[in-house]
Amino acid sequence: MEYGMPGISGANYEHMIYEVLQQVLPSSSRRKLMAATIQHCEEKDRLTICKQKVAHLLQLTVSDAAADSMQRRGHGQSEAEVDLVFHGSFKEFVNKFGQLGKVKVKGSCEMVRTVLVEICSDSRFVPMTLYQIEIQSCLIARTGMLDGTPLQPDATGFAIVFNRAAIHIKTHELVNELGLVNVQSLLDNQKLHIVYLQPEAVTGAAMKMASDAKAEAREAKEKVDILEKRLASLLPLLDKAAQPLAP
Repeated sequence: MEYGMPGISGANYEHMIYEVLQQVLPSSSRRKLMAATIQHCEEKDRLTICKQKVAHLLQLTVSDAAADSMQRRGHGQSEAEVDLVFHGSFKEFVNKFGQLGKVKVKGSCEMVRTVLVEICSDSRFVPMTLYQIEIQSCLIARTGMLDGTPLQPDATGFAIVFNRAAIHIKTHELVNELGLVNVQSLLDNQKLHIVYLQPEAVTGAAMKMASDAKAEAREAKEKVDILEKRLASLLPLLDKAAQPLAP
């Protein structure tokens, strides 16, 4: 399906956002979140029902193909993909990304030290992304790990970044309708952050980031020059100290 600018698919849109975030956020790219314990039947059945609800909604708002794609998704038996991992607080996340987007849902939980970021090309697909976060939160509750390091549920938050507002989303009502109980808990505890990427702001922000990077590089070079001068002044003393004592 094509939407937005002619000839640009949803996948390409998501890749564009991914590239922007890679430049803006000190993050690590696509990772596997894996659970250390098995999934119980009750969780699997609940997630299957949620998946069916999301698929039905996509059939109504997007297309049969989107619904079929959703039906083929898993239920987080042992692992799930994460688009980006931001190591920091929500405040740091907002400071980095605030210049590029408009906040739709604000995450502000002060306990959060890691933010799992999902990229979504179109607001119509946000329900699918919310389901992905539901799975991720289930995995974390089952001692979810990234690169062998467990994520602490209390210190882990989530974010969605999308760049086309095709429909207006009432997040709380939507989450309740889909039965995403974990996501509802995230919303209640301010641990979910949703941002609408504003493409027109990207160029200006990129120029500012480039300017900041040049300033940091210049400052670093000045520090190196000072250290080199200090070292040069110390070399004669070091040479003299290394000479053998006269008999």
